Amino acid sequence: MKMRYRKLCAAVILFLLFVVAGCRKEELARFNSRDAVYFYQGTYDTVNVYFPKADGTYGIQQTRFNSDTTRNLDTMVSIIGAAPATAQEVILEVRVMLQGNTSKSDRKFKLNIDQQTSTIPMDAITMKDEDCVVKAGTSVSYVPVRIKRLAQMAKQPMYITVKLAAVTNDLSVDYAYRTVSKTQKNIITRTYGLYDNVPKPGWWSSIGEYYFGPFSRAKYTFIKNYFGVTDDYIQSNDLSPYILIAWGQRFYCVLKALTDAGKPVMDYNDVTGVAFPMASGGSSKNSCIEDLQ
Repeated sequence: MKMRYRKLCAAVILFLLFVVAGCRKEELARFNSRDAVYFYQGTYDTVNVYFPKADGTYGIQQTRFNSDTTRNLDTMVSIIGAAPATAQEVILEVRVMLQGNTSKSDRKFKLNIDQQTSTIPMDAITMKDEDCVVKAGTSVSYVPVRIKRLAQMAKQPMYITVKLAAVTNDLSVDYAYRTVSKTQKNIITRTYGLYDNVPKPGWWSSIGEYYFGPFSRAKYTFIKNYFGVTDDYIQSNDLSPYILIAWGQRFYCVLKALTDAGKPVMDYNDVTGVAFPMASGGSSKNSCIEDLQ
């Protein structure tokens, strides 16, 4: 009986020792973890690009999470064609997140440009070290990166890849990966693309395809100029479907009349620049009894 009691006591003491050791290890792991900076990458991610307007104010092009077909899904491509022709540069807002606790003082980090994967030349990029800082009491930093508006951007997206680095022990880049769908995603490196094309209105992917056909910069410009509307108006998601249907039917008739007169309106592939006659969507066809003069 005594022997059983002793064995039971020994087992209990051994179990308690394991628990205490485990708790100590857990506390040590937490104590040793450092605050880190990283890029948020997820479904609800956005990127903001600012551009100067003629009236001295700044416009903004906000892009939700998306990618093009030739880069990784971590790439955010912003369409900057809405910027006026006078805007010779745009400001890319790079959002840097803090993992850990806020601080009572400003903490610096470094943002390096990967020249091997970036297609935007270094002399077209301006970024200041003093902007790379997480301000006291905050958990996010917005770094302005000025980028010249290059002619090549009108033909295809051009890219800048940035990578976070630590400057002091106050901030680290330890939080460098996270698991997404069982895959390790690098979250201290980020690629941004700039495409100097016209933003496709949100309604174009639904009713627009039926009445105006596939989107193109030339088609967008023709419709805007023909109906005498502004970019803000045509980009609005509040446009009535009845207005869009009426526009689509008239668009069909205008193109038909010009084609019949031997003066077809030309469309252009936004990537290759290949020209071809502009066409409306299949649902826009009508009898065209209205006088177009």
